[in-house]
Amino acid sequence: MLIPVLLCCKQEPYVSPAAVLSTTGLRGAGRTLRLLGVGLSDELRRVISRYTRFKLPPVYLRLVAPMADPKALALLPLQDSEMALRNVHAPPKRQGGWQNKVLARVVLEALGYNPSKHFKKITAPIYFRVAMLDHLCPPSVVLDAVKTAGFMEGQIVIQERNVTHLGAHSTGVKESEIKPVIAFLREHLGLSDGGADRATQQGAAAAGGEE
Repeated sequence: MLIPVLLCCKQEPYVSPAAVLSTTGLRGAGRTLRLLGVGLSDELRRVISRYTRFKLPPVYLRLVAPMADPKALALLPLQDSEMALRNVHAPPKRQGGWQNKVLARVVLEALGYNPSKHFKKITAPIYFRVAMLDHLCPPSVVLDAVKTAGFMEGQIVIQERNVTHLGAHSTGVKESEIKPVIAFLREHLGLSDGGADRATQQGAAAAGGEE
C-alpha cells in the first residue's frame, strides 16, 4: 500500500548546488579550489581510462576529516565534537572492508545533483527535521528551499533541532525526538493511540540499542 505521507529529514549536505556551495565559507577558498582540482583530476583520469588505452588509477578523497586540520581534504569536514562523536559510535571493526575514502569525482557530480528542484511536484504532507547547528548543510539552505518550493499552507511541518549534523543521527530516534514524528503520522494516517504508543515504544527501544 502506498502511504501518502512523506517524511523529509534534512541531513543530506548535497541536495542542491546551493547546498554544496554553502560549504565554501566553511572550507575556505583555498581548500575549496583544491577540492575542485582533485575532483577534475579524478574525472579526467576516468575519461582517459575509459576512452584510451591508458589505464590510470582513480583519485580518492577522505570521506570525513577534522575541519581544524588545514591540510585535510575531505568530502565532509567535521568539527572536533563530531569527530569525537563519530569515534564513539563507530563499530570496533568496520564491516565489508569499509574505508574512509570516496572517489574525488563525486565533488563534481554533487554540483549537478539537484533533487530539490522536484519539490513543487510533491503533494503529500511533509515533515522536515532541521539540524540548526548543522555546518555541512546550514539550516538556511533547507528553510530557503521550503520557502521557495510553494508548498500549500498546512502541507509541511518543520521540526528545528538544536543538534549538529552527526548529532542528528545519534539522537534522532530518542523518544523525545520521535514523538512529534509519531504525532504527524497519526494525524495524517489515522493511526490509533495504541498504534502510536507501540511506535513510540519501538523508537525508544531503538534509541536504547543505539546508545
